[in-house]
This record gives sequence, structure tokens and C-alpha cells, in this order.
Amino acid sequence: MAPCEDDRGRPPGGCRKAPAIGDLITVVREHIFQRRMRVQDAFQGFDRLRCGRCTKHQFTRALMGIGAALGHQEAGALAEYFSESGPRVQWPQVVNYAKFCQAMEDVFGTRRLEKTPEAKVPMPGSLVPCSQGFAPMPVDDLDRFHVLQKRIASLLAARGVELFSCFQDCMRSKSVSVLYPRGSGKLSRPMFLKCFPLAGEISNADMALILDRYRTGPDGVHVYSFIKDIMAVQEDLAQERVVLQAQQQQQQQETRQRPASAVSLRRGRTGSDAGRPTSAPSSGGESSEEMSARKAAPRPASAAPSAAPSAA
Repeated sequence: MAPCEDDRGRPPGGCRKAPAIGDLITVVREHIFQRRMRVQDAFQGFDRLRCGRCTKHQFTRALMGIGAALGHQEAGALAEYFSESGPRVQWPQVVNYAKFCQAMEDVFGTRRLEKTPEAKVPMPGSLVPCSQGFAPMPVDDLDRFHVLQKRIASLLAARGVELFSCFQDCMRSKSVSVLYPRGSGKLSRPMFLKCFPLAGEISNADMALILDRYRTGPDGVHVYSFIKDIMAVQEDLAQERVVLQAQQQQQQQETRQRPASAVSLRRGRTGSDAGRPTSAPSSGGESSEEMSARKAAPRPASAAPSAAPSAA
């Protein structure tokens, strides 16, 4: 058994793995970049002499005050990382929070550009992955997910429901202490299930597929990406309906033109036969064929004429 494991193979409370400092800094950077916060304001109340240092306990309280998703262990690790020692450092103010604030605010832009005017300045937020946009998570059955998207888009179009308005009221909080702030495009899973308008039409398995596809963080759903994909599917379905209607109209027009062409052809044939001479029917109602056959038949021998009367 390992020295930091109990009899069940689990690490005890005192032997937890130390968090990576780079990951913790990235978490805080994402938090302040999404909320456009100034981290230095959280430490001003603990540094009355403006020396740029504070105690470890004050550093932890300041991190908790800005609402970063860090525990006491992670905050203590950051405090230990930014601690200093030297002749000008007076205990217990050993944490250089000014250096920490500079590292955090580098996410908005490069500092001291007046000394390096030709330096290439990165875009704001290039140091955090959240600024690169949300990438949907891969799912096991992608074809089934596409069918589910078309079904949701069809139901929304048939019922006249605007999907964005269903989640708009849940993303208006201005408090920085909430899990997902205003304008982030994210909601918790319970809130997403509460605001989703087609919860009764979608099965639990399909709903779990949607939550896995747009999962962000431990218990979040990226609503903006979900709405954007559904709107794209609705546009595709609308284009398909337009193409189908055009094809149906073309078929109807072709079916209407076919009888007219047949009638015109029939009329052309009757007009060509009109110049031919036709024999009028006889008084007895005989046709021309019967009359010609009767004329061609041999005549019977007639009786001899009677003798002329004698001369008086």
C-alpha cells in the first residue's frame, strides 16, 4: 500500500495531491476576464500602507471575495506561491498580492508597452481558453443527436416558440458571486431543465444527450451554443421547405401544361384535315364509300324497247 493511501486505496485528507499553480492561475484569469473585474480592488482594504503585501489569511479572504471557484486549499497554494522573504518583508505580510494582480490582469493586455513599442500585442483573453469560444463535447451517437436537433427545431417552429426568450430571464443577474454571471451564456443544469420549453416532449435519455453535448464546467450548460445550433437547424429546415415548395410548384405547372399541349396537337390535326374534299352524304343517308361502291357495281341488262307504232 502506498504511504498516502488508506486500506481502501483512497488518499486520506492530509495526503491530497497538490494542485497545479498554472491551473489555478488559469481559473482565476477566466473568472476575472468573463466579469471584467479589477482584482486589485479586493486587496485595498487589507493594505493600508500600500506596500503591495498582505497576510496569507487576507489573501485567501480576498480570493473568496471576488467569487473565484477555489477552495481553501487552492487559495492557500496560491498564497504560498506568491509569498516572499527578505530584509524588506515584514511578517506576517509576506504575500505579494501586487505581483499576483499583475499576473491576473495580463489577461486583458500587455503592460509597459511604452518601453517596447514594436512588441506584438496579443488579443485580450488569449491567455485563457474560454476566449477561444465554446467547442461542443463529443457524443457517442452523433446521428441520433442530429435527429434530435431536427425534432426540437420542428417542434419549436410548429408551436411558434422562440428559444432564446425562454432562457433570457435566467441570465440577467449582475452579481459577481453567482456561478455563471450575466452575459456568459451559461446556466446550471437544474435551471436549464426548468427553462427548457420542450421538457415534456423529450425523453430523459435525449435530454442527457443534450446536457453531455453542451456540458461546461462541473455542472453547467452552454445555452448560447445550444440556441445557436438549433437556430442553424431551423434555417436549414426552412431552406429545405422552400426548395420542396418550388419543386411542387414546378410539377403542378408541368401537369397543367401537358393537357393544353395535347389539345393543341389534336386541334392541329383536325385543321390539317379540313382542306381535304369530303363528299356530302346522299339523300338516303348513304356515305361516300357506299355511293362509290354502288356506282362501281355492274348494271343489270334492260328490256328491249317496244316497236315503234306503224305509220298511219
